Amino acid sequence: MDKQLEDSIAPHFKTDFEKDLFKAAIANLDENNNVLSLNNFSYAIRELVRNFLSRLAPDEQVKGAPWYTPIMNQDGKESITRKQRMHYAIHGWLTEDILKNKLSLDVADSIDDLNTSVNNMSKYTHITSKTFNVYGAIKTMESLNMLGDLLRFLMDIDECKVKVRNAVIDDFSTRIGNSFSIETFNDIDILSTHSSIEDFGIEGYTLKELGETIEVEAYGSVYTRLQIGSNSDLSKDNGYVTHMDFPFTATCRADIHNVLGDIQYSDPIIHIDTDKYYK
Repeated sequence: MDKQLEDSIAPHFKTDFEKDLFKAAIANLDENNNVLSLNNFSYAIRELVRNFLSRLAPDEQVKGAPWYTPIMNQDGKESITRKQRMHYAIHGWLTEDILKNKLSLDVADSIDDLNTSVNNMSKYTHITSKTFNVYGAIKTMESLNMLGDLLRFLMDIDECKVKVRNAVIDDFSTRIGNSFSIETFNDIDILSTHSSIEDFGIEGYTLKELGETIEVEAYGSVYTRLQIGSNSDLSKDNGYVTHMDFPFTATCRADIHNVLGDIQYSDPIIHIDTDKYYK
């Protein structure tokens, strides 16, 4: 067994059951004297994927997703496919259009590969003369292919989360800039006869994931121009202009769980601290 591959996969499982089942699945591969070694591994890893996907992609959430299309099983009943659960596990309610055009993320290949790999391994859960006592290079190749596809899928889940966060930060920065350009901030306006925000700089962000909502806070500085007196006063040296910077914070919420399947934002709430002007 590839220890590095095993160590890369294991941290993605969060429940004790998933962790124990993964360890048990791997233990089967180490039983070289067991003629059912690969069969037992295949059964355990298939059930691990099924349970993992059921946790990350509950029925009602998948069915509510705007991209979901009902599929009937052979009994004529609506059934959620494994691939649909895989899609939900990676990108939730976000549509593939948002993934590709907004996040530059294409998950189709990793989903197809893992689904194919699970299907291929499933043949070893049905014991026949061809799937019995598989050992050596074939056993190693089949198990490594399965685990490699599983790791790639798990990494896509993580990558999608990172790209959603980055997209939220980029959009939020733009929205903050628009607010400073368009809105009048009373805390700045009252400081002089003619007050304006000339520029701003964001120094950092904090993000909190609240279920299907991301709350983001930015902090930085605004750079202002403060004119005391009218333009006429300035021309007569009866006024003056000074420049000051003030710290600000801005908060916003990004909803990634909505019927449009996109990222929707609340208006930024911006607070500018002008205390130092009065000191």
